[in-house]
Amino acid sequence: MAGQEPKVDGKWFARRDGRPRRSRVRRFVRTVLVLGVILYLGVWLLGFTAGFRSYLEEELHQRLGLPVKIRKARLTPALNLVVEGLATEGSGRKGQPGVALQKGFLEWSVVDDGRWHWPRLKRLQLAGCSLDFAPAEQGGWMPAALAAFSAQVADWGGFGLTTPKPTPPVADLDPDRPAPSRAPQPFNVRELLRHCVLDLDDGRMVWWNEAGQEAASANKIRLVLTPVALPNRLMLHGLLTVDEAQRADGRRARNFRFEFLDLRSQQLVLELKADWTAAAAPPPGAADDVWKPPAGGAP
Repeated sequence: MAGQEPKVDGKWFARRDGRPRRSRVRRFVRTVLVLGVILYLGVWLLGFTAGFRSYLEEELHQRLGLPVKIRKARLTPALNLVVEGLATEGSGRKGQPGVALQKGFLEWSVVDDGRWHWPRLKRLQLAGCSLDFAPAEQGGWMPAALAAFSAQVADWGGFGLTTPKPTPPVADLDPDRPAPSRAPQPFNVRELLRHCVLDLDDGRMVWWNEAGQEAASANKIRLVLTPVALPNRLMLHGLLTVDEAQRADGRRARNFRFEFLDLRSQQLVLELKADWTAAAAPPPGAADDVWKPPAGGAP
């Protein structure tokens, strides 16, 4: 009723002009929903544009230190990322670092069910992933962002790799030349994926030495890393299988299978077996059911 004060205990509140207050709430809710839908559609459609693909290429270039080209990128209705045909410049060349990927899927979640971080990466699936590592001038492996991940996989597989040493600097006879600035700390993808489920299928990894020769390699890799959150403890379950691998000392193995549970302070080997070729005896300490726990933390 116009001019009537709203009742405190009434179920229907009215303004002095007679229009119900509940209609204003409904209009506000509808406006918020419409704006949310418009924003969602804008972000989703943005994932199909060439500008979004160029943005991803530039971000990966900064992270990997190598020029990157992506054939196709899009966002799913859940705003997860799908990438197809990714390759760095020079990938596949002998003795050169490179990354190639047939298809990748990145799932993220706004729900922080493990009290890790928000928003968090939930799952990373890589199909047809090829990684080539070459010695860097400052020591270690290139791409530097994947060096820690590379060293961890090589350690799990027992490839017997040694970290490349820095290249000796050229003597500088100019005393007035300023000293070079210290290189920034490289991006470490292993730390980024510490709480993420990693599913790598049909992978390939090659390590090249300073002479441009193949030092070690692994083909048809399947790697699944699953974090397990317990009260006051984070564990990692890992399964690594390789159809064919070559160690740094020339030894070869087929049907390599390594399953483990990483407790951060120690690693429990659940299964380890491989078919070693007749011309190459297994390394000391390796057997179908006996293996020295790999050193280093989990990714």
